Amino acid sequence: GLYLVGSIVSLLKPDLGTTIASVLFIPNLLGLILLVVLRWRGGKNTFVDAGMAGGKARIWFGYGLGIVVFFALQAWLNYIFKLGTLVDLKMAFPEVANTMPPAMLMLTMLLNTIVVGPFLGLIITFGEEYGWRGFLQSELIRLGRIRGVFLLGVIWGIWHWPLIWMGYNYPGQPLLGSLFMVAYC
Repeated sequence: GLYLVGSIVSLLKPDLGTTIASVLFIPNLLGLILLVVLRWRGGKNTFVDAGMAGGKARIWFGYGLGIVVFFALQAWLNYIFKLGTLVDLKMAFPEVANTMPPAMLMLTMLLNTIVVGPFLGLIITFGEEYGWRGFLQSELIRLGRIRGVFLLGVIWGIWHWPLIWMGYNYPGQPLLGSLFMVAYC
């Protein structure tokens, strides 16, 4: 609800976009703190019943490293094959780029993406993961494991269509992007 209101206000008053994004950071932070407290108070098996028990730290680190390598490879291939355009940091981040050297800005963004981003993403994606894996997947598996997981993937892909149509996942390719998202999921 907060994000919906924030999106509407941002569309009506674009000059408030940065302020609204900053204000919407607060519920994310509070939610993250709540998840940490729930995990701490409930113990190691707090989220087991929802199918979100966690796992071994080295496996999580491996996945995280794999994602970083994947995006680095993607950026390198985009650069090599001239897919897209280079971002002008001074234009994209005028307030920060004028006070910070480009290399320092990139390092800060990298650390934010790798260290801070996943933790803040936990609260945003917690509901989605809980709904898909904790509830819907368990219900759909009753149709058979392969059929249930396949159907879950189709529903999950369709769930992301509004984001694709807004240009987040496949910019400029709403129809093809929608099909690819369903196939990917």
